[in-house]
Order: sequence, then structure tokens, then C-alpha cells
Amino acid sequence: MNARPEKPPPARLLPRRQNIPRPTLQHKNNFTMKSNKTALKPKSTQLTVLPSVDKGPQKTPKVVLPPFSKDRKNTQSGLSLHQHPSLPPICTSQQKTSHQEASQQQAGTQSGKTCPEETSGFKEDQRVNKTPSVETPAMSPEAVLRESKPYLTEYELEEIQDYEQVWYLGKEASKTRYSNVTETQDMEYFNSGYDTEEGFYKAIISDHLAYRFEILAVIGTGYSGQVLKCIDHKTMELVAIKVIRSKDSVHQVGKAEVRNLEALRELDKTNTANIVHMKENFYFRNHLCITFELFEKDLYKALRDSNRRGLSEKEVRRYTTDVLKCLQLLKKRRMIHGDLKPDNILLYKRGSEKRTAVCDFGGSYFVKHRHQPLIHTLYYMSPEMLLGKRCSPAIDMWSLGCVLAELHLGRCLFRGCNYKDQFSCIMKVLGIPPPEVLVQAPKKSDFFDSDGIPLKIKDIRRHSSTLTKHLNSKSAYFVDFIECCLDYDPTKRMTPEKAFQHPWILMKEIKPVTSAGKTRSGAPGPSSNKKPALLKREKMPPVQLPPVKKTKAKKGGN
Repeated sequence: MNARPEKPPPARLLPRRQNIPRPTLQHKNNFTMKSNKTALKPKSTQLTVLPSVDKGPQKTPKVVLPPFSKDRKNTQSGLSLHQHPSLPPICTSQQKTSHQEASQQQAGTQSGKTCPEETSGFKEDQRVNKTPSVETPAMSPEAVLRESKPYLTEYELEEIQDYEQVWYLGKEASKTRYSNVTETQDMEYFNSGYDTEEGFYKAIISDHLAYRFEILAVIGTGYSGQVLKCIDHKTMELVAIKVIRSKDSVHQVGKAEVRNLEALRELDKTNTANIVHMKENFYFRNHLCITFELFEKDLYKALRDSNRRGLSEKEVRRYTTDVLKCLQLLKKRRMIHGDLKPDNILLYKRGSEKRTAVCDFGGSYFVKHRHQPLIHTLYYMSPEMLLGKRCSPAIDMWSLGCVLAELHLGRCLFRGCNYKDQFSCIMKVLGIPPPEVLVQAPKKSDFFDSDGIPLKIKDIRRHSSTLTKHLNSKSAYFVDFIECCLDYDPTKRMTPEKAFQHPWILMKEIKPVTSAGKTRSGAPGPSSNKKPALLKREKMPPVQLPPVKKTKAKKGGN
């Protein structure tokens, strides 16, 4: 980071926000605003104002995102679900830099903690390890202006007057005192210098959010925005706050997430479905902010900490049971998560055991509202999603099967670089899908010819394998459980209710897998004398591939 420059001439000072509306706050019991000011009807201005979160359903523009790299490095074909070409900078109190001068960080991020999208590129020394202390009483803005005026920027001197109570000012933060936005740039477009060009909020370590939360670290940055580790100075609790980007299209996704979280809170009043529930939501400097409980880490980080060796089967079974409770509730209410992956499954301790909860419902939806999820990740996409067909809650069970295989192997089971390659990776392990799966598939021609033969049939044959060989597990029940999750036909795919009755979940006697394993058609290998008594289900009939034409060599001689 460059040293903070000298103060520019007065002509470039941050202008007073005479006509810029103040943030509207959703929970007045926690964020008290002065009654003589109108929070929901801001003054007229050309600046786009984020509206309050609507309760009713709205159509949200679909976000089509390219595949990502689980190594958190730049991908060959594009950015991940939670990647963005220009991520917001992190400013620490030790780094003498302003909002406008911090250098932008490049892509190479992924999702993470507590609805969070984790960024592995941030260093530990950029975080503030701080535990909550004794609760401090709130102050009035008049008292703050009288006692702590030197610690406020010109912008804050006016902004703070819209708050009835102030818990935290961020006196130790190296705040911006002026703007270096050039005369040719639109001040309102960059939210008075508080946002990047892509609409990310420029977080400063030790600064405040809504004069209540102290920013300790940026624990995740992704497509929707960033997740901040904060101290709530009202309750003195550690929380995670998801700050949605101020771009209108992304803000619509954020509003949809709030509606989904409010619905889930009503559906899970007993808090037994292992869902990361929203604590509250509010607006700050034109950004929608959602507060969550702070979790230890996610399953992707747990895999990374294990040096990609995979987790024990006992751990995987326990985590699977937790996720199934969430999926059971979603299926019962005809709701789809749409982006289930290790990054969106968080770990916490219950007694001496580690348990999991599902987060990040930004792309979730009710079946009656949409045909496909708004946001998804390539490695966990089901065949019907790739084919462009209408989706059901069964796509979450497919994703669960991919997640379990990854937790066992320490790497992704299907890892394509684009949609076509992803489907090829699936067919190399599971074989060719049955003809009925391809019926009325809008994107069938992207993967198959008119006869239903894969376009990459030669590559598929050359690298064909079986699920048993890939998993290399000693438990036939575990392999069968994943196989039931990865059925091509979503109507035959295992449901959460059936999953709870599976022998692997019931922890019955584990029977070893034979060395030959199963073929992709589901038939036992030649060395197995008797098939284990696994969960009864219809097996996919084997698909006969057309023979490869070979030209006979001409005989020599006359």
C-alpha cells in the first residue's frame, strides 16, 4: 500500500451531501433514527437509492456465471460464482490509505463463512483478532458532535445526525478525509467515494457500520458482495455481516435473499433444520446489509486444513445428516437451495461434536416462481440443469452427492472447465444418460447429436470409469448412497426422506466393496458372489454405445 498522500487543494474536498439521501434502516428497534426525518422517502436526487426489502415475490434477473476453480486461482474459462474481476480493497488502520486510494485486488476468490463468500487471498495480518468487551452505552449524535467531532469525516458530520443512538465511531480507523475522485468522474456513481466501480463497499478495518458495528476483518468476497467479521457494540457479540453490492441487479438478488431468509425463519421456528438464519437486515450508505451469527469455518476450509486428504466417513455421515434435515424442510415447502456446495455448509460445535448448517440462500427460490436457480456452481450442477430443463428439489440431492464425494476424496468428483466438459466428466463416470432424460431438453444439442450420442463420445470412451473406482471406498453402503443421489432421472433420485432410511445413514454393518466393483449399469462385478442388501431402487438400464468403425488393412501381394 502506498503512503497516504498530502491533502489536496480545497477544490477537491469531499462535498457535503446536501441532496444525497440517508440510509434507510429496516429494524428501528435496533437502529433508531430520528423521528423528525423521513427515512423511507429520501430527498430527490439522481443517485440511485436502494429500496426497502419487499415482502412479496418479485422477478429477479437470472445471473449466469461461468465455472470456477476450486484451487482459488484464476480459471481458464472464466470466473467462479463468487469471483469478480475487480474486488474491493481492504484498508487497515495501520495502512495510511483512504477509501479512494486503496488498490483493487484481483480475482481468485471463493465463497465461505456464514452466507459468506470467502476470499483466501486476504492475509491474516489484515485481520483484527478482537474479542467483545464490556458493553458500552449508546450516545446521542449531539453528544458525539460535542465530544468526538475531530474523529469524524466531513461526510459523517452530516450523516450521523440521522441516527438517534451511536454505539461506535471507529476512532482508531484511518478514514478518508477527502475524495480524490477526479473532476471527470461521477461522484454519485462511486457513492461519494465509498464504493468501487463494481459497487463493492470499501471496507476499512476498525471502521464502523451504521455507527454500531466495528469491522474486524473481511472474511469473504464474492459476486454478491463481501462478508465482514464485526463486533456488535450494542450486544457485544461477534457477528458476520454480508454487505451486498450497490449495483441494482445484484441488489435485486440481495432483496430476494432477504425474502427467502424471512420465509425460512417462519418455516423453521424451532430452529432444528440446520439453517443459518438471518438476525436482521438494514441499509448503510446505500448498501443492503444482512447480519448472521458468526461460524467457525466452512467445509471447504475444513478440507483445505486436511491437506485435501478427505474427511473420515464418520464425520461425513454426521454432516450429511445435518444437511438432510435442511433439504427435507426445503423439499416439504417446495423450495430449492440451488447452490449447495462445501463452501455453503458451515461448521459449529455442539458440545464436543462438530455439526453443520446450510447458508447462502441468495439463489434459492420456490418451485412455482422459477424454472432454474438464479445462481449456481458448475461442479455441482445436475444433468437437468445442464440440459436447461425445469428443476425440482432433486437438484439439491445431486449436489449433495457431489459434496459427499468431494469430502471423501478431497477433490471434486466432476470437474469440467465449461458446461460441455462438465457433462462429459459426468458421463465418463456414470455412463450415457437414458433416452427419457433427454426428452424435451432445450440444450440437448449442446451435448448430444440427433441420435442421442454424445458429441465427445471418443473422449468419453477413452477415459470411462465407474463411481466405485473413483471413490475407492471400503463401504459399499457409502458408494450406494452417493449412487442414489447421482441418478440421472430426477424422479428416481433419492429424496431426503429415503436418505434417512438408507443403511449408510442408519449406521448398519459396513460391507466391503469387491475389487471389481459395479459397472455403470448397476450390475455387480464378476468377482462379487452376492450383492449387498442396499436401498431398493430401480437401476438404470445399460446403454449400448455404437461400435467404433475400423477399416481393414489391405493384404499385400498380387
